Amino acid sequence: MDGSGDDESSSCESCISVSETVMTSRAYVNPCSSGKLLKKLEESDDELIEVKHRFYSSLGKTTADFPVLAVYKNLHAAGSSKARLDAFQLCSEAMKQKRGNANVRNAWYGSSKSEALRILLHGFESCGALEDSKPHGLGAYLSPLTNAIDSVVSSVPDGNGIRYLLLCCVILGNTEEIHPPSHQLSPSTDECDSGVDNQEAPRKYIIWPAQVKTHISPLYVLSIKANFQRGESHNPRVWTPTSPWIPFSRLIPMLSASLPAHKVCLIKRIHVAFLERKITRQQLISRVRALSGDELLYVAIRVFGSKVRAPVRTAIRCFTCSVSINCDEIRYIYRGFN
Repeated sequence: MDGSGDDESSSCESCISVSETVMTSRAYVNPCSSGKLLKKLEESDDELIEVKHRFYSSLGKTTADFPVLAVYKNLHAAGSSKARLDAFQLCSEAMKQKRGNANVRNAWYGSSKSEALRILLHGFESCGALEDSKPHGLGAYLSPLTNAIDSVVSSVPDGNGIRYLLLCCVILGNTEEIHPPSHQLSPSTDECDSGVDNQEAPRKYIIWPAQVKTHISPLYVLSIKANFQRGESHNPRVWTPTSPWIPFSRLIPMLSASLPAHKVCLIKRIHVAFLERKITRQQLISRVRALSGDELLYVAIRVFGSKVRAPVRTAIRCFTCSVSINCDEIRYIYRGFN
């Protein structure tokens, strides 16, 4: 059983508090014409960048095949939506009192357009019948924050080929590993609260039918395009590191410990622009260096390099977007931007 995850729990709880505040920009009538359930996030919104960055960071080299078209924020303002959010927070506090750690995580849920609307209006519901049990038991299956691709695959495209993902918060409490095939629909013991497909490296969170309405809170809806048939000609060039490097997924948390929040947000915004092919790799590196400073970057690279036994020379590499830079290139870029 696993009740760990303090770091992610903290960030998720912060995300919950943000979701309760209706921002001052205009409300957006969602694509399903159901009134002010959602607000479309604008390019100037930091929340848009945070959600996009979380999604793209989980996709690795396939980022270019799954562009985000729009992100909609759940306003928790329609019908019983606010009551469900209140119930979620009460259950989170109760789980914390019971287990010492509520183990609240961000997670993805792939849906159809109509199902996304139903969830926003009425919350999650019991999923299917016992005879239709999924491999790991009966319940709502969500993907960890780092595994968005499984939810993309399970989503259902609309008539225009657009897919819909919900970014949620889930209360996991103590998890137990569910071995397929399983018809389980509730915790096996009083010491367990939810299920996972693999305790060490979960790709699925399973929330049991009795808890789906109170232990899952949808925060955002993403509309995306998906290209599952990328040709060989679209494969990005990949450089093999010959000098110390650090992936952006590890660099940004390190920078967050030393830089003010607004600079970290700007770095994420720049990274998203690169992943969406709006700026070049050279522009990405030079702008990140300008915001963070070379000394902080080198420290981060050295710390990370000491853990992966990297070579002696210094470089930056991002696996998700095949970014690599060495010291000579840094000096060249620096001259070009002075």
